[in-house]
Amino acid sequence: MTILHVITGLKVGGAERALYNLLNSGITEYGNVEVVSLTGPGYYGPLISALGIPVHYLDFAQLARATHDVHGLSRIVRKARPAIVQGWMYHGNLAAMLARAVSPGRPSLVWNVRHSLYDIAQERRGTRWAIRIAAALSRFVDRIVYNSDLSKLQHEAFGFCGAQASVIGNGFDTESWCPNLAARRETRRSLGLSDDDRLVGFVARYHPMKDVPTFLKALAIAMADDARLHCAMVGRDTGPDNPSLARLIANLPAARMHFLGQREDVHKLMNGFDLFCLSSWSEAFPNVLGEAMACGVPCVSTEVGDSRRIIGDTGFVVPRSDPEAMACALMKALAEPLSVRLERGKAARQRIEDNFSLQFCVNQYREVYEALRARQRSTGNPLR
Repeated sequence: MTILHVITGLKVGGAERALYNLLNSGITEYGNVEVVSLTGPGYYGPLISALGIPVHYLDFAQLARATHDVHGLSRIVRKARPAIVQGWMYHGNLAAMLARAVSPGRPSLVWNVRHSLYDIAQERRGTRWAIRIAAALSRFVDRIVYNSDLSKLQHEAFGFCGAQASVIGNGFDTESWCPNLAARRETRRSLGLSDDDRLVGFVARYHPMKDVPTFLKALAIAMADDARLHCAMVGRDTGPDNPSLARLIANLPAARMHFLGQREDVHKLMNGFDLFCLSSWSEAFPNVLGEAMACGVPCVSTEVGDSRRIIGDTGFVVPRSDPEAMACALMKALAEPLSVRLERGKAARQRIEDNFSLQFCVNQYREVYEALRARQRSTGNPLR
């Protein structure tokens, strides 16, 4: 049996990382796997290829090449002869439907929705069109998988079919994302921090939905209250070179701000944090919260997506776009005795192990595939 995954792209992002984690965690033992990226190799393409999985690259981002790449997708599908076509993200889902239409036989179609839908007007025009088209076509999909309960509710309220929908939260590799005392010491040494300094971490690329300004405003309040408070900003375009952030950053004490850019050793850097903060106004299932918690770092997060479900009672959840509330939560968390913060970190790690392990996620996808196999057999169209 071949499963063909069709994804919008393979750059650094939550959906892309979720696909890579799934492929790197035993799901390939279920059958042959191939991947189609609509917009090139990005960051994860070479990593997936290194797993021995065929990856095909198209260029749907260029309108002039769209017709050519439809034929390219058709050739890939006819050669792979998939039993299941699984889309990832809106444009990948629509392309997966096209792949099913041109495939020999009739493979099962799975959509993977990785996005929250608070206000469609806030989305880019192309994304708005993709969402509306997907809602109209969703009744023809064999299974829609959401990565958060909130995302499922929001999309079904918008018109997505709920008959064959399920929720599979993201899974985390708790062997790679884990407490590491040596990494903590190295991170703090590299930033010139003492044991008494407090370090708040922020990990995200610059994007409007990440609401970096709210975090910086909250940070200014908290830093004015605590002279020991430092901040590590990790992610593309989240430093003073970004004109959209320069004024807010200028209001912060430069000696206590550490702009690290995009990094590939985030699992090590996180061990140096005393607290992690997420300020997004739109998320579905924020991977970064689970990663921080798996490293034993308690979190402060906005009430977004499934953040409350992920954090439970191990951290703090505040309203979206409210710098004062976020600052209060940061100050409250850092004012707790060290013993309490350490217990929060241990509880956060345990919560991820108990509820969001990668193996649990893989098993849920296997159950989806088994259900599709059973349905195909019952209709006389067995999966190859």
